[in-house]
Amino acid sequence: MRESASAFLNLFDRDEAPAAPIIGSKKGRLPSYISDHRKRLRERFMKGGAEALPDYEMLELVLFRAIPRQDVKPLARRLL
Repeated sequence: MRESASAFLNLFDRDEAPAAPIIGSKKGRLPSYISDHRKRLRERFMKGGAEALPDYEMLELVLFRAIPRQDVKPLARRLL
């Protein structure tokens, strides 16, 4: 039986630290494809639960807490 998305709210509500800008990026900003990525994933999870996300994105949600200042998508894909 799957838990509702709200049961996981405290785990995924925010990062432990803000994402650091990528070195060499213009004006110290994150590239557009990374900006707010974590926020968008959390919103999709909260609206649709685990069924709304592919496995690698579910793993990304967990990795956000362990690796707060990096893009974890490549790692999530490699781990799966």
